[in-house]
Amino acid sequence: MRGKLFCDASRQPCRYISLVPLTRPVWGDPLANPGDYDNIASYSPYENVGEHRYPAILALGGLHDPRVGYHEPAKWVARLRHDRVGDSPLLLKTQMGF
Repeated sequence: MRGKLFCDASRQPCRYISLVPLTRPVWGDPLANPGDYDNIASYSPYENVGEHRYPAILALGGLHDPRVGYHEPAKWVARLRHDRVGDSPLLLKTQMGF
């Protein structure tokens, strides 16, 4: 999983109930334990977007990527575009095929 960005780590395990039992040893249980939620949110890229100057970013996603939904990088880029300061390039590429 190296190099893959889990954009919204605080909410992703909650949405896919079938993943929750498999990921509890790694992520904790953010639904049952507020401390686990806070820990995940502390390093979640989506949760930590703010009014900062960011370098040029090329975010990649794939429609058929089973590890991260195509909407995750799109949502992250939308939040970056809304909150960032400056005008460095911020691009999103979504692979639509296999």
